[in-house]
Amino acid sequence: MPQAEWRDINRGSDAELLRHITDLARHADLVVLGQHDEHGKANVPEELVADVIMDCGRPVLVLPYIGDFTEIGKHPLIAWNNAREAARALNDALPLIQGCEKAHILSFATRLAEGESSCVEVERHLATHGIKVKTEVVLVEDFGIMDLILNRITERGADLLVMGAHGHIGFPFESRGTGTRHILRHMTVPVLMSH
Repeated sequence: MPQAEWRDINRGSDAELLRHITDLARHADLVVLGQHDEHGKANVPEELVADVIMDCGRPVLVLPYIGDFTEIGKHPLIAWNNAREAARALNDALPLIQGCEKAHILSFATRLAEGESSCVEVERHLATHGIKVKTEVVLVEDFGIMDLILNRITERGADLLVMGAHGHIGFPFESRGTGTRHILRHMTVPVLMSH
């Protein structure tokens, strides 16, 4: 990459480091960060990835600390709930999933008709980009949504998870941000998140 450059920003407090990384991220088309390794020695704050996702205003691709990911986006799983954050993540992921074999849309809704209707619109939107999809609607009845997403990644052979990120209290079924942090801790494939 002729325009790539290294910057030494490991100066100051954790808050200063986070501010500097977030400021730099705001000027990138795609921010690529590594998952926090809970078992390794980290030189950055544990919440760095989640904080950058919430504050930078750019799509963030997070790579798991375990695994080799030479190709992503051929079998994406898109977590969809018809919220602003999900729409943003889906559209931010288009360059990564263009030319995929098939995108799997995992839609979460409180009513089946609502979820199916939303899937039709997502399918229509992705068709304009030449992307074929398979949809699945899951009715939200209790906790465990994030574990369901992680299970579907394995079952579907997904190589990329696309989802909106949340960071504040208020989601009707769990506190916002809990799911985002859960995925960031337990992810097994690269995850593209947008807020």
